[in-house]
Amino acid sequence: MPRKGGVISGGFQPLKAPNAPTISSTTAGYESIDVAFSAPSDTGAGTITSYTVTSLDSTDGTQAVQSVASSPASFSYSDGNEKTFAIQAFSEYGPGGWSGYGNATNPLTGLNLYGVGQNAYGQLGVGVAGNKTTETRVLTGDNLVAVKNVAAGKNPAGAAIKTDNTLFTWGRPLYGMLGDNQSAANVSSPTQVGSLTDWEQVSMGANHCSAVKTDGTLWVWGRNIYGQLGLGDVIDRSSPVQVGSDTDWKNVVCSDNSTFAIKTDNSTYFFGGDQFGASAQNAALQSRSSPIQISGKQFATIQSDDQAQNAVATNGTLWSWGSDNSGILGLNTNGIHRSSPVQVGALTNWSTDFAKNAMNSQAGLSDAFAVLNTNDEVYVFGRGINGQLGTGDTANKSSPVQLAGSYRAAGFTYYILNLIKTDGTWYQAGSASSGAHAFSQTTNQSSPVQVGSDTTYHSVATTGDEGQIVFKES
Repeated sequence: MPRKGGVISGGFQPLKAPNAPTISSTTAGYESIDVAFSAPSDTGAGTITSYTVTSLDSTDGTQAVQSVASSPASFSYSDGNEKTFAIQAFSEYGPGGWSGYGNATNPLTGLNLYGVGQNAYGQLGVGVAGNKTTETRVLTGDNLVAVKNVAAGKNPAGAAIKTDNTLFTWGRPLYGMLGDNQSAANVSSPTQVGSLTDWEQVSMGANHCSAVKTDGTLWVWGRNIYGQLGLGDVIDRSSPVQVGSDTDWKNVVCSDNSTFAIKTDNSTYFFGGDQFGASAQNAALQSRSSPIQISGKQFATIQSDDQAQNAVATNGTLWSWGSDNSGILGLNTNGIHRSSPVQVGALTNWSTDFAKNAMNSQAGLSDAFAVLNTNDEVYVFGRGINGQLGTGDTANKSSPVQLAGSYRAAGFTYYILNLIKTDGTWYQAGSASSGAHAFSQTTNQSSPVQVGSDTTYHSVATTGDEGQIVFKES
């Protein structure tokens, strides 16, 4: 029964206001914490219009406030100090009860890297060549402590950016893709590229690299046979070179022999080999050695399987184009190639979080994609060989199929599906004959199998076709 109460100035009637909501969980990310909560058990006489979540720094007492319509509330930080949280609901009768501070959580200030699998060229970055059957720390020295971004390429190599914005590379130095302007021999330990401290995000393709700096400039190096460096020529580069003079680049994704770059206004550009219409120009296929805009589209995330692409637009819709082998475009067709983006279904809740889809940005030449939505659900489509879709069978799927569970990241690599659940566990499905698997199975697995028992995984990057660099908290 509605509670009765007098009217205070401004229409505030405390006895009709809601009780305190309940904070159900807090999830630490890199320099961030997500606060999940549930509605009050008693909403009072009105309708809840908003929630105010307050973060309190246990060290220096500073506060941060988020006003949200629903769970969760997301906070960003520049330190690793412990935070506690309180929450309050609002209705037309004013503010409700206050939960009080609790749920102490520390944001992550950097993740660490571990290598497992094939390591003939030092591509795991563990300091020596030779395969690793168990996770081995990617150099325990100071040069790769606290990492915020990692990438790996088809050529056995890796790259990482530390939280101090320095850039490191390692592995096989084909075509200068390590960016150090000198390596001829394999490099088994992470080596700093130059001395600059302004790198923000890095991506690796088959034999080339691209990175965005903190000032919004775009830089490239490595092989350039198809113009995938975007420099207006086809000359390889062995050290980073700036693409044009623009300062509004936000994210970059290297495919096998091409590059996609997204600006701060979410306009998307392409350069490199234009196989099966990768440039989305709806025109005759040709290589593009300078950035060309994908007209009419604003993409927040993009991923490529060399011959096929899909991307999430800023409005949460999903689009695909390129080769439709095995139904990889998710358009419920097979073999109908598309040279311009076509919408996949009618849903508008695909995740626009670039970091969530970064594990799958170069999809590993598996003819399959995995895409997350805003509910942390994963959908897969494309080639089902060896059970790599994780759907319990080996059939191709030409439209998105949901996998059971809640996930923070998902991606394919060489007939293996990698899944990171929201609880930090790692699962794999697919081929048991590929050295890329880590689940130690002797037969193919068409349903996801957990890798070990750790609960601190964040993402997995595959270097070459049979080595994996694991991004985790510990």
